[in-house]
Amino acid sequence: MTRAPKKSDWLEVRLPHATKQAFMDRCRAEGRSASETVRAFIDGQVAAPAKTVRAPPRLLAAAAAAPSLAHTGLADAFARLDADHDGFLSRPEFLRAAQVQATVFIGGDRYQAALDARTRDALAESSFAAMDADHDGRIDFSEFRRAAGR
Repeated sequence: MTRAPKKSDWLEVRLPHATKQAFMDRCRAEGRSASETVRAFIDGQVAAPAKTVRAPPRLLAAAAAAPSLAHTGLADAFARLDADHDGFLSRPEFLRAAQVQATVFIGGDRYQAALDARTRDALAESSFAAMDADHDGRIDFSEFRRAAGR
């Protein structure tokens, strides 16, 4: 009979209280501890073959520009982001307006996760690069529309 390895290491994960509470409630409803659920997820990630997952540019662009698109039309959103009204979004204009959040899916439920500033900025830069289809350092309205999936 072989023993399971002793659990002696810790992993700290910071998240909003409401997210933690929802996760704890879900685990309790499923009759599992939060630790057991997280360990099972990690074991699955470790056991799975390593793969590079790159989110489609549309998802990154939507994540970066979503707050500006939420309640207005696409042309209005573009005009608001285009601070100097030259018909293009420069990198600084885009990055100033970008608000990036991570979405985590656990057991079919969706949670928003806070990102550290360096990760957030890297995702915003990546979104800008993905939207800038002709690589001219700026986003015109057709690139913006394509990234929004319209």
